[in-house]
Amino acid sequence: MSDFVLGRNVTVLILHDFGSGETYYPIFCAKSMELDVVFDELETVIDSGTDRDYEIGLQSAVLTLVGVTKTQDPTTVDKVSPFFLYSIRKNKKSYKITFTDQDGNVVTPFTFDAIIRRLNFAGNAVSFSQSTVEMRISGPLVTDGYASGGGGSCVPLTAGAAFNPPDGVLNTPYSYTLLLTGTNPKTLGTITGKPAWMTMSVASGNLVLGGTPTTYSTDVTTFFLDVIINNDCGSIHLIDEIGATITEDGRNVFVINNSSVDIDITNDNGHVYTFLATNGSDGNIKMQSDTVTVSLSGTKTYEFLQSLPSTVVNSGTTGSGTITTSDLSITNYLRFSD
Repeated sequence: MSDFVLGRNVTVLILHDFGSGETYYPIFCAKSMELDVVFDELETVIDSGTDRDYEIGLQSAVLTLVGVTKTQDPTTVDKVSPFFLYSIRKNKKSYKITFTDQDGNVVTPFTFDAIIRRLNFAGNAVSFSQSTVEMRISGPLVTDGYASGGGGSCVPLTAGAAFNPPDGVLNTPYSYTLLLTGTNPKTLGTITGKPAWMTMSVASGNLVLGGTPTTYSTDVTTFFLDVIINNDCGSIHLIDEIGATITEDGRNVFVINNSSVDIDITNDNGHVYTFLATNGSDGNIKMQSDTVTVSLSGTKTYEFLQSLPSTVVNSGTTGSGTITTSDLSITNYLRFSD
């Protein structure tokens, strides 16, 4: 490569997940960019008595982009619109600036976090609408692997807390965020132990878990996550040694089988419970709705009860088929008898 660099095709990109993992997307059709970095001046001890002396203090930076307004966002196009930027105006996001050198290489002189501080739309009758976005940079401008906020090298990854994903409940959205520090961008590496229903991404520089467990036969279990996250100066290995458990949803209803036959009960999740005759294995079931399916020989009497021995919600007789409580919210027992 040449000893000097000529840059063209300067582009500002935002790190975001539009449904297919975190990726950098160009910000609308930006035609001009201005990065304004201002350094505070700290006055030091005056030795001569006549001249002031200064040192460099904290820096602040503002990035301004101007370009043609876009009206759609990925995945249909490859650039984000100013309307999307407006929708995330309260969120700090990761950005980078790239350009192409004279040898055709894409160079990234700056990566940084920023917040949106100003948006402007302008147009006239004979030209395309123009958009302007102004961002306040938060934290260091990282350039060529060095952080401007003190001249140190790329900041290694650290976790803001122990990696302990919480337990969850079937058919309930799962959510967990682990705060991470260190130079962006951060990317997912090797992952083991992740359930099929779970989503995992790095968003705004943090590890984010989501998704909804929905299948009783596979999702009601304990999982142990093992995740590696990388940045430009290394990686962090996150291991959950305690594990997180997904439990079944629904209301606890205690089944009492006083009858002379074994009874199978199936709930909305497809969970089949077996209760042996003459109270051989009485115990709880989970009811997701007011109806369960029973399988038994002959015809038996059933009672949904609020309390024992005889506060009945509703009752009836049944063979194999469905039975329904008239009020699940107060149903605590289900009793069968000959």
